[in-house]
Amino acid sequence: MIRKIQIIVFLFLFLGGIPLDYGQDLSSQWVQSLLIENKSPDTHTIQKIQLPVALKRLERKFRVSFIYKSSLLDDMYVVPEAKLSDNFGQELLKLLAPFPLTYEQLNNRTIIINSTFAVESQGDKEIV
Repeated sequence: MIRKIQIIVFLFLFLGGIPLDYGQDLSSQWVQSLLIENKSPDTHTIQKIQLPVALKRLERKFRVSFIYKSSLLDDMYVVPEAKLSDNFGQELLKLLAPFPLTYEQLNNRTIIINSTFAVESQGDKEIV
């Protein structure tokens, strides 16, 4: 008898005691776009990857090599592109634009990445 009462109370609380309009409004365009992309609307953080990882993606897609000091890219993170375009220059500029970095092409397949500050300081030494 007590078991039946517990079950009835349990069913009432979980089925009848929760209003239908309880919870988040799923009609917003933002939530629906997340659901279409199979992303959870509870995820508010943007996943970033280290810049060297993003450069590796470019290396694989475009069959190029980057040369840089590993310490140069420490603590540099980017939001990865879901799909890379076929324009190498555009993709490289998108990656490097937020940072004080420059690049120069050594040959058709090798790119050297430097700090903007290092280039300026080298230029100052040559002038003096």
